[in-house]
Amino acid sequence: EDIVMNTRSVLTLIAGIGLAASLQYALGGDEDDAQAAALQKSGEIMSKDDILQKVRTEHPGKIRETELKKKGGQYIYEIDVVGDDGKKKEFSYDAKTGKFLSAENDDDDGDDDD
Repeated sequence: EDIVMNTRSVLTLIAGIGLAASLQYALGGDEDDAQAAALQKSGEIMSKDDILQKVRTEHPGKIRETELKKKGGQYIYEIDVVGDDGKKKEFSYDAKTGKFLSAENDDDDGDDDD
């Protein structure tokens, strides 16, 4: 009986930790924001606001999501935009220089058949 009770307690604890970690990841977490702020302060990256201003000028539409990622030692802003034409695109910018890197069609259906 004690073993069953301890197993349930451990499983409940693990589930709670998993839920908390999922929420932290989904919400963008304070640690990510703190890291981005430190990178901006050190001059490693441009501010998110500056990048978004640039995106709004170059790619009219509604910004849906912005992510800061590190790829191959380079920080990249990935910005999802629904254009005025209704098409979804993902734009990539060098986070340090603000240079436009690439654009991709962004289909949420997971279907690669175009």
